[in-house]
Amino acid sequence: MDHVGSGQVHLKYSYGLRHLIQQLMRHNIDVMHVIKNVGENFLGTLLNIEKRTKDTDLVRRDLQDMKIRKNIHFVKKNECWILTPLERKQFCSLVKFVCLPDGYAANLGKNVILEQSKIYELQSHDYHVFMLRILPIVVRGLLDKHIHDTLTELSQFFKILTSATLLVRELETLQEEIVKILCKLESIFPPSFFIVMMHLCIHLPQEAILGGPKQSKTLRFNCRSVDLRLDKRGRYEDETTSDVRDEYLKFLERQHQASLDFNELQQSTFPSWFSSRIGTMYEQNSSTINEDLYALSRGPDNRAISHSGYIVKGVKFLVKSRDDHRRTQNCGVTAVEIHNGVEEDYYGYVDEVLEFSFIKGYRVILFKCIWFDTDRKRMQVMFEPQFISIDTTKKAYDEDHFLLANQAKQVFYINDLMRDSGWKIIERSTHMHLWDIPNNEDVQDMFEHVGTPSDTTPFQASDCENFEFHFVEIVDVEAFEDDLDDFIDYDTIPKEISDELP
Repeated sequence: MDHVGSGQVHLKYSYGLRHLIQQLMRHNIDVMHVIKNVGENFLGTLLNIEKRTKDTDLVRRDLQDMKIRKNIHFVKKNECWILTPLERKQFCSLVKFVCLPDGYAANLGKNVILEQSKIYELQSHDYHVFMLRILPIVVRGLLDKHIHDTLTELSQFFKILTSATLLVRELETLQEEIVKILCKLESIFPPSFFIVMMHLCIHLPQEAILGGPKQSKTLRFNCRSVDLRLDKRGRYEDETTSDVRDEYLKFLERQHQASLDFNELQQSTFPSWFSSRIGTMYEQNSSTINEDLYALSRGPDNRAISHSGYIVKGVKFLVKSRDDHRRTQNCGVTAVEIHNGVEEDYYGYVDEVLEFSFIKGYRVILFKCIWFDTDRKRMQVMFEPQFISIDTTKKAYDEDHFLLANQAKQVFYINDLMRDSGWKIIERSTHMHLWDIPNNEDVQDMFEHVGTPSDTTPFQASDCENFEFHFVEIVDVEAFEDDLDDFIDYDTIPKEISDELP
C-alpha cells in the first residue's frame, strides 16, 4: 500500500478488496474500442499500410530466428492475405462509394485515397460498421475462401455480440466459437498480428452474459437518449376485429360453397361487404364498433398526398428518386409476406410514399414499392450462409406494390464484387433504439441462469424472491486513512504477494 499525498491511497493489489471478490465481472471491456483496434489491425495488414501493417521485414526475420512458420520467411508474393495493387484499389473503391442509411455511419468515402489505396482516420463507430458490414463483403473474391470464411465468422461474432437483444444460449455458443476463430486466424496471419485486443475478444461473451448488452455498459451510454420502441403489432387483437373477420369467412362459405379460392373472392368482395356491414352495425348500436373500424369502413378521401420520405419508428425512408441524388441510402425496404402459401422475405425499394386521410382525423401511410425477383427457381437471388445476393435489375410482383409503413423494415444494398454490376448484397439495417420484445410465451427463454458453468439449473421467475442485493458503501478515504486495512481481506492474497506488502 502506497500513500500518495493527503487522502490518496494507491492499492497495488486491489483484487484483495472484499467487495471486488464478490463481483462476478471485475472489468468492463469497451466492445467498441476492441472492434476499433481489431479493425485497424485488419485494415493496415490487408492494405499493407506503412506503420500500420503487422507484416514487416522485421517480423519475417523474427520468424526466421525462431524457426517457425517457414512458409512465410521473406516470401510475401505467395502469401494468401496479400492483396495485389489492383485488388487493393477494388477494396478501397467499394469502401469509398458504399452508401449507408442516414445516421448509421459517417461518410467513409472522405477517408479513402484511391490513388494510394489507403483508408485512414476512421472513427471508432466507423470501424464498427466496417468490421460488421463491409469487411466480409469486400474480401469476397479477393482472398482465398478459407480466409474469407474466417473473417465472416469473426464479423458475425461481433454482430451478435453488439445486438440490442442477447440470449444467453447464443453467448455461450459464441464463447466456444471465438476460440476456434482465433485459432484459424493464427494459422493464417503472422504472430505479430495478434495484439492484446485480439485476445480480449475471448472475454467479451462472458462479460455480455454478466453485464448485458453493450449499450448499457459503454461509456457513451446515456439513459436519457434511449428511445424504447415496442413493436407489438399483431400480438393483441381487438375482439370486434376478430368477430368481423369470422363473420365474413362464414359469409363466403355460405355464398360460395363450391369455390376453393377464397383469397381471390376476398379481394373482390370484402371492401363492399365490409363497408356495408360495419355501417349497418354502427347505425344499430355504435358502441359495438370501435372508431378505428368505422373510420376504415367509410373509406379514404379520393385525394392522396404524395411525400418524398417518411419516418417510421425513428427510421427514415426516402423514395428512390430522391435517394439517387444523396450520399446515403434510405430507400431499401423489406417485408415478410405470404406468397403461394409460403412466408418469404421480399426486398425492393420505396418508389412513392402516399398518405390517405379518413374521417375523424385518421390517416394511413402506404409505401409504393418496386420489388426484386426473389424466386429461387429463376436464379435471381443467391442464398449463402451469411449473405443474400440479389439481381436488382430483375423486377417482379407488379400486382402487389403497396405496403403499410409500419410493416416496412429497412435494408441497404452493397455491390457484390463476385457478380455483375446489377447484383447487390442485402444488409439489414439494425437500429439501437429499437428493441426486440418477446411474446408472452417466450418470456421464459429470457430468464436463463447466468451462474457458474457447472450450474445448469434454469432460472425461474419465482426465484426473484430469494435475491440478495449487495451494496458497496462509498467511504471517505481521508477520514478513515488509519483504518483502511479493514477494507482489505489479506487472507485472499497469495503468500508470495502478501510478503511484499508493507
